[in-house]
Amino acid sequence: MSAQLARDDEEASTPAADTPGDPGASFGLTPIQHWFFEQDLAAPQHWNMSVYLRFDGAFDRDAFADALADVVAAHPMLRARFTRTDDQWRQRIGEWRRDDFVNRIATADERPALLAQWQTSLALDGSLLRVLALAEPDASATYVLFAAHHLVVDAVSWRIIFEELQHAYSRRRAGEAVSLPPEPVGFGQWQHQLTHLPEETLERWRAYWSDQEATADLDLPWRESANRYGDAMTTQCRLDATTTQRLIANAARAYGNNVQEVLLAALASSLVASSQERTLWVELEAHGRETLGVDLDLSRTVGWFTARYPMALRLLESNDAGQILRAVKDQLRAVPDRGLGYGVLRYLHGELREVPTAQVCFNYLGKLRTDPRANWTWCEEEHGPGRAPNNRRKHLLDVNAVLIEGELRIDWTWPNDALAREEIEALSERYLTALRELIDHLAQAAPRRTLSDLPLAGIEARELETLGERYPQLEDVYPLAPLQEGLLFHSLLNDDADPYINQMTVVLDGELDRGAFRAAWQRVIDRHTILRSGFVVQGLASARQVVCPRAILPVRIEDWADLEQADAELRLSELQAREHATGFDLTTPPLMRLALIQRAANQHWLVWTRHHLALDGWSSGLLLAEVLRIYADLRSGTQPDASPAPQFREYLHWLQTQDASAAHAFWCEELVGLDEPATLPESMQPESGYTTTRRELDAASALAWAQRHQLTANTVLQGALGLVLRRYYGRDDFVLGVTTAGRPAELPGVEHILGVFINSLPLRMRIQAERSLSDWLSHLQHRNAQMRTHGHVPLAEIQRLAALDSAALFDVLLVFENLPAPRATEIGLQVQELAHHAHSNYPLMLTVLPDGKRFRIEASFDRSRVDAWLVEQLLDDLAFVLAQLPSLASPQALPPLPSQSPAETPRLSLADDT
Repeated sequence: MSAQLARDDEEASTPAADTPGDPGASFGLTPIQHWFFEQDLAAPQHWNMSVYLRFDGAFDRDAFADALADVVAAHPMLRARFTRTDDQWRQRIGEWRRDDFVNRIATADERPALLAQWQTSLALDGSLLRVLALAEPDASATYVLFAAHHLVVDAVSWRIIFEELQHAYSRRRAGEAVSLPPEPVGFGQWQHQLTHLPEETLERWRAYWSDQEATADLDLPWRESANRYGDAMTTQCRLDATTTQRLIANAARAYGNNVQEVLLAALASSLVASSQERTLWVELEAHGRETLGVDLDLSRTVGWFTARYPMALRLLESNDAGQILRAVKDQLRAVPDRGLGYGVLRYLHGELREVPTAQVCFNYLGKLRTDPRANWTWCEEEHGPGRAPNNRRKHLLDVNAVLIEGELRIDWTWPNDALAREEIEALSERYLTALRELIDHLAQAAPRRTLSDLPLAGIEARELETLGERYPQLEDVYPLAPLQEGLLFHSLLNDDADPYINQMTVVLDGELDRGAFRAAWQRVIDRHTILRSGFVVQGLASARQVVCPRAILPVRIEDWADLEQADAELRLSELQAREHATGFDLTTPPLMRLALIQRAANQHWLVWTRHHLALDGWSSGLLLAEVLRIYADLRSGTQPDASPAPQFREYLHWLQTQDASAAHAFWCEELVGLDEPATLPESMQPESGYTTTRRELDAASALAWAQRHQLTANTVLQGALGLVLRRYYGRDDFVLGVTTAGRPAELPGVEHILGVFINSLPLRMRIQAERSLSDWLSHLQHRNAQMRTHGHVPLAEIQRLAALDSAALFDVLLVFENLPAPRATEIGLQVQELAHHAHSNYPLMLTVLPDGKRFRIEASFDRSRVDAWLVEQLLDDLAFVLAQLPSLASPQALPPLPSQSPAETPRLSLADDT
């Protein structure tokens, strides 16, 4: 039966393996080994991590000796030796000596002295694993002590060793051959990996550890002490099996804590109960087997991987159990790579040397369990001192917790001359009381997220508490994408007339199952987090979007089948205006609603009103296509695709990884020399509200010419509009606002993600007379591509970099849409767009939809800032320029615009083309 020392708590990874070095090969130390030798112990050879087992019944000495040799051969660190040369310690791999396993008969009275002697028999430059088997005189049981120096094993290593020892022993007893595979990655390779880490990993660790500050020592009446192991005392407190089971069952229920975090929360709570600082400066241990993004299989590697690191656990002023549990969890999970970086920086790079040692060290070993199939068990009898009595201890108080036989046991070890036993026993009682209170709270508290569950949130704990009051079951919290920031600002600024409510009206021809249609829409909302997101400003340092677990789509049903067409169209206009004017509570998802109107037995009108904060144009097309696809599945009895959809948070995470300095440098260079923004003339007859005028412009000749010169339709339209605005602005150097798709090609699945990717960017229109038209447009197309590379920078930030006094860089925004068109479903439902309404906060927005050889243009403008006649005139001029483009040699060759023609009555004073 295999004794298995395993860390079964949630945060313990499976052990890892390494390929051993050849016998005689030497290599340097790992951080934890440096930590050990730094203590300069009086007897460094006697600092063991031993295991004591009991074999019941027959013990096959020869089979065990062979099995032990098999295991030692597979794990080189069990044969490690340490030597010191020129004040530098190194380790090498030696040979296994058969006399490192001894078997003899001993009575119960004889065992203690033999075990104590065996614990002292290790040598740094000799054997660091020695095994002693002591059989009862009647052979009823055999006690086996595995005396191993901590330099070569840790708790995970023991699990590996005993799993393989059980396997090898069983086969040896059966007379079968044993072949244990070598470690995939050796401890020496791991040590090499730690000494050759990329600089970005080190910088990430430095950023965290440089912010950590030590706090005052515990307010306990410590007396001066030499603090040696020989003077140490240990007292144990236990949690009964029933309460222990409640701890294990409920640790993660409310806030996602693991057992270690609950135990540490109880320790912090009991130790700082009377402290004004409410902070516990404590040293913690982790398994240390972090692969750091490298493909290293450490699952079978034996060695001392432990990561030790200090932690300032800060509790809020409140004694609320939930706040304490959440605070401890979030602080522990904020430690990068579970503390491995602290040791690397301190011992391999000579940094963090000024960080003081904590008085308290806490370690949770997890569960010690035995395999019921084996004939050996964990033996709790005294088996000799694992540490030399004259070795100095590192901490004043060591708290070690472990789960054994269904009970939580906590050992408290301290120097007996530094503090009275009564003080520690009182502390242990306070600890158990605090722990029971936390367990009771976890069993009853409503589940809620904590900061460590929300890696993109970027908010403080108190801000999350505020959000939790409004959204008790929030699923996630994100920052806003660049365009969302601007949209939210203008939506809140114009609360009575939100400029970013979009509306689409479509005709659905064919038999419609309303129930299936509503269900299809709801399934899409359930599948995409952006559609379940609300936007919050109040109580936060900066706006955030909050994902709710559920959002029900409002659907309004109307029956206009008996109305005449003219009456129906009038009512439709009224409904559209009413739906648009109603707006949305931006904090409550979904930020969309439907009005479904039956016009005939097989015809419906659908008015889809939505806020731009949730969807851009491309995403709207994707959503509608997904709705129709799911609707077709539901109607045909097919199970709709239930696979997870890629989410908008993946794009937001991508944004956070981008190099801001490179993007800022690009925009500074792009806008250098721009003295002031160009603006259209102010309205001479200002009116309130937005309106839209529509045109279809012939672009056949311009598009054919563009294709010959390898220019896109978007580039041609930008160039044509630029030539028009050049005359309106009276300058050759100005900025046109353009909207980019903003979907980074390197982001997997980006073409299927719903959200707001687009960004409005300033396109510098430098119209140079010496260039040919095709050369100028090619250069414009190239600048477009460069601009898109840095298109994730918020427009507000770009405006700041431009250093202009005016808030806006441009007053005309061009939106070139090439959206996925709705298609007929497989069950005969035809979808045709009837109307689309979209506005912006800019004086004039031109939305262009390519339609074969024509451009369909919607000009949406603010009547308080732009006159309707000016918009009509601009569209006339744009049509003229598109027709002229193929015949122009250069931008300079453009003839007068229609608005400048003597045949027209000029209503706008335009600058001469000089």
